[in-house]
Amino acid sequence: MRTENRARSLTAAAVSMAVLLCLGCEVGNGASNDIEPQAASTLLVRTAPVRLATSYRVRETFAGRVESRRSSDLGFDHAGRVVNLGVDEGDRVEQGDLLASLETRDLRAQLRELQARRQATAARLELAQRTAARREKLVNRESISQQAFDEARFDQQALSAELEASKAGIARVKVMLELSELRAPFAGIVVMRSVDEGTVATPGQAILRIIEVGPLELRVGLPLATADALDPDASYVVEVEGAERTARLHARLPEVDPQPGPSRQSSTSTPRRAVRSRTEPSGGSFSKRRGPAKATGCR
Repeated sequence: MRTENRARSLTAAAVSMAVLLCLGCEVGNGASNDIEPQAASTLLVRTAPVRLATSYRVRETFAGRVESRRSSDLGFDHAGRVVNLGVDEGDRVEQGDLLASLETRDLRAQLRELQARRQATAARLELAQRTAARREKLVNRESISQQAFDEARFDQQALSAELEASKAGIARVKVMLELSELRAPFAGIVVMRSVDEGTVATPGQAILRIIEVGPLELRVGLPLATADALDPDASYVVEVEGAERTARLHARLPEVDPQPGPSRQSSTSTPRRAVRSRTEPSGGSFSKRRGPAKATGCR
């Protein structure tokens, strides 16, 4: 009896599953009939060839400054009163121009005195030479002693030395007269005047300062690897206050600053080497700014 009931339960379950499966097929068929197939969308891409690069460019900015090639503080070699000062700050001068002069009346008096002494010594020397020549003849005839001849000969030598000393004194005073005039060592602009007429100048005191008019120099502190990679005498484009100029690398200075100062700050403590370049008309790819001076370049 139990066996018959169990068989009936299994048969009912099988019929239920078959009905569910048929319903599922109908539902699936109805859904597939209602949904239309969609076309596949196309994604457009741009292609580029792939090339192997052995290096790349890095743009770097460095601190530096722009300055004249030459700048001189001018003064006198000896003390004296300034009697002429013919230039002022901002004046342009040419090489050899007279800028200032000292009082020279005392030097000119010394010069006249030494010249008179030279003439007197020259006259005495001429007499000594004639005396020595006469005594030489007499001593050969044994008319005078050898002592008398030696005295005349040594007097002649002493006067010759005295004459040379007079000439040296005259030359020294003439040099002092030349040094009493301050002349421009090169063409430039006067940027500093520290005294006026009537001032007693001391030896070595800076009276005027001039800077050269001409090509500018750029001084930049660079890391050692960057500085050593630059080509000597090569030309580079530099940027000064927003304007591009062309500069030629003049020198890589040998000193190395192990700790960059405030004007050459860096994110690391890389030692720096100074490089110096001069502006000239040609091309390149290195740029420099001025002013809190910044130098930028690609490598």
